[in-house]
Amino acid sequence: MSDMNITQVLAQMRSMSIEAGNKPSEIQKTDQPDFASLLKQSIDTVNDAQSTSNKMATAFETGESDASLAEVMISMQ
Repeated sequence: MSDMNITQVLAQMRSMSIEAGNKPSEIQKTDQPDFASLLKQSIDTVNDAQSTSNKMATAFETGESDASLAEVMISMQ
């Protein structure tokens, strides 16, 4: 490679580096939820399911519900 080609390649690399630095990163999208909020949502969903199944089991044990044993066991799973 000649000195002229190397200089041109370096100039192109510098301009591409500057251009890349001015663009927002793909990772920093604000329209996507972050990991913490997804984890909290998942934990809340599991907590709600467990609460519901515990209420069903208590109602079944006390005879307050028309739910069958199979329905209670499935809700617990």
